[in-house]
Amino acid sequence: APHILNAGTRLKWTGAASGTMLRFTSVSGAANIKMTGGGLKGMVIDAAATAGCCLEVLSWNAAHFEDLLLYDATIACLDMNVVAELADPRDPQENTFDRVFIAALSGSADGIRMDAATPGANPSYNSFYNSIIHVNGGIGVNLFDADNNLFSDFRIFVTGAGAAVVFNGSNVNASYVPRDNVFHHLTTQAAIIARGTPSFTYPAGRNACFNLDQTNATVAPTVEAGTRLSYSYLDGTQYRMPLIRSVLASDEAAANAGYDRLNTDT
Repeated sequence: APHILNAGTRLKWTGAASGTMLRFTSVSGAANIKMTGGGLKGMVIDAAATAGCCLEVLSWNAAHFEDLLLYDATIACLDMNVVAELADPRDPQENTFDRVFIAALSGSADGIRMDAATPGANPSYNSFYNSIIHVNGGIGVNLFDADNNLFSDFRIFVTGAGAAVVFNGSNVNASYVPRDNVFHHLTTQAAIIARGTPSFTYPAGRNACFNLDQTNATVAPTVEAGTRLSYSYLDGTQYRMPLIRSVLASDEAAANAGYDRLNTDT
């Protein structure tokens, strides 16, 4: 991967299967506060097809991760989640990832996975820039309970049966779904999928993929029934982003109904 030749450190896992190599985490317990700051720069983190995760970020704010290669984990190269027992707001927020390259080549490992182990908190308002992800049977960016995260200038390669991006739903609660996440300038020849009622009781929420790279054969997303995904291509052709028509509503339920009517041209 570009920039990794300048890495000053390479860590290679020699421990037991399914472990985590590096973890940024706030300490569990009602009296503890959420941690802030720090980060990593110029490192190769090699899971050696044995460790489950290269890097975990759990209930941590405002860290900066730059010029990393996360390599060959068996579950997810980057996993973002929450510390369930933390009393303060548990969302990992405002973390920045710049030039973080990911090769999740073992089995069905994901590149980036974002979820919440406890209701009422999730990864949100994190920013990812200039990344290349390569997965085999897994998913490049696998989103569960996560909202308002930005992914800009992403290239995702899939060599096996995996997918580039999946917006999952929930079988527990309509609030525990990915929503308001934005991809800007995404290049991939693999599937982009927004999961709806055929896959989950509660479909994924509103998400967006702007300026998909048609030149390199980025495919139209698959949008299952019940969910909402706005997307457009770089050539200016609008698919689910009408330029003139708009929805005005007094509440979210009415807005969702108006959105659905707009997309069926009624």
